[in-house]
Amino acid sequence: RDTTFRSFFSSLLHVPEMSESEEDWEGWEATEEDIEPCACIFCSEHSFRSVPDCLQHMKTAHGCDILGLRDRLQLDQYGCLRLINFLRTKGLAGLQPELTADSFEDEAYLRPARENDPLLHHYYEADDNAEPDPASATATATPAAEDDVSRLQSELQTLRAQFAAFQAAVRQTYLGDFDDSLPPAAQGGAAADSSESGSDSEPEDSDYYFRSYAHYGIHEEMIKDTVRTSSYRDFFFKNPALVQGKTVLDVGCGTGILSMFAASCGAKLVVGVDNSGILRQAQSIVQQNGLEGQVQLLRGKVEEVQLPVEKVDLIVSEWMGYFLLYESMLDTVIFARDKWLAPGGHVHPDKAAMYLVSLNDTESYRDHVSFWDDVYGYKMGTMKKPVLREAVVALADATAVSSQPFVLKTLDMNTVTKDDLQFQAEFTLVISRAGQLTSFCSYFDIVFEAGCTEQVFFDTGPQSTPTHWKQTVFYLETPVDVVVGDIVEGVLTCKRQRGAERCLIIVLDCELKGKEGNSAKWRQQYAL
Repeated sequence: RDTTFRSFFSSLLHVPEMSESEEDWEGWEATEEDIEPCACIFCSEHSFRSVPDCLQHMKTAHGCDILGLRDRLQLDQYGCLRLINFLRTKGLAGLQPELTADSFEDEAYLRPARENDPLLHHYYEADDNAEPDPASATATATPAAEDDVSRLQSELQTLRAQFAAFQAAVRQTYLGDFDDSLPPAAQGGAAADSSESGSDSEPEDSDYYFRSYAHYGIHEEMIKDTVRTSSYRDFFFKNPALVQGKTVLDVGCGTGILSMFAASCGAKLVVGVDNSGILRQAQSIVQQNGLEGQVQLLRGKVEEVQLPVEKVDLIVSEWMGYFLLYESMLDTVIFARDKWLAPGGHVHPDKAAMYLVSLNDTESYRDHVSFWDDVYGYKMGTMKKPVLREAVVALADATAVSSQPFVLKTLDMNTVTKDDLQFQAEFTLVISRAGQLTSFCSYFDIVFEAGCTEQVFFDTGPQSTPTHWKQTVFYLETPVDVVVGDIVEGVLTCKRQRGAERCLIIVLDCELKGKEGNSAKWRQQYAL
């Protein structure tokens, strides 16, 4: 594998393959024979000694301004590499007037269409820190000095382009389409421990958040969640008066399914906004369904985009995360509401409530926590500490629920503020099933109510139809024996992680008040 990778690396950079002897490598210098002529994309009889000369020829002889296309289509280095390979494949036919970045978005265009193509070794991105052009130097500069600067700039540009080409090839060859879906830790970074204080040196990767929604898998999971998707569909189709002839804003539109529901119910205009790459597919989906006249999709952050209208009558969004508030997308809905919602307008869904129950689930506790006490005969109890520091998103066993649900928090989307999303809530749970209290379980329900002629409701509890949100389980460090009638009182604190605002810290301060005089107190912190 090592030899194969060296060969791949060497051919990519267009240098002689490294032999097993370091001495064969030392002292190697490029010669004119090593430099591949730069062939015109459109006429094979013309080749040039430099990439700039080739680019100028294509601009004047064929009307193909690569740098102009780069600027017009806002292409990064990878985009330029795709463009070159696309044009090498399509020829002059690729220069259609309606050429867009979507025309060559396929990852296949990262593969070189021409072996050792110097155009793929060129650095196309504008460099704000580049050295000034020698032509703008003072008149006192010597021709030799100008030649040195020009040569060094050219070498630097080539090295940058080679490295970008190397990254693109590795991404395509070894990672394929999965690179954008990998978390930072999987791309070579160390996973930072979650902590209440966060880390100033490890800021949240907001780009990763949006990239994660570019992959089809997450949208497939959400759309196939029939509880979720059918509830939104029922809201629109059972309450057409809220939509007909109205302007609708879909916050975080994804594939555009909610936007199309609204359009199908007679909305005058639906504006869908999403900052994820899935928007390209959403645009095609809207067109395939003949709704482009009603649905307009915008790529960007809601906080930064400019809508084509001043106000909207209805804001719809599927903003809910695990534990309801994970990912902090509700912040964006609040921003959109305060900026664009017309007087008398509505945000839907408009009501949400968070619940807490206790679980007597010794089997789940054994599988998740006690498991580490004896692993193939080895003691691994030290693993329990990080395990117990994290909340677990899982389907809780409905038969393990050992108390009536307690309402932790209610939210009205037409009035909620960002400050409401960090909170403390006192709770009281009355034990209804004897055994060991092993964990707490939180879930939420959602209501479409304001202005509706027919209310729509769904919940995500362990005794309801499972959803992709599942439930959020908080395992106790030490299970507590309980009997029917015992009371567990406590305070749940929910706040954002500093430096990772889309993640949460949940703290549980608890006290058991046993009806037979037994008692216990504990405090445990969880990251989500």
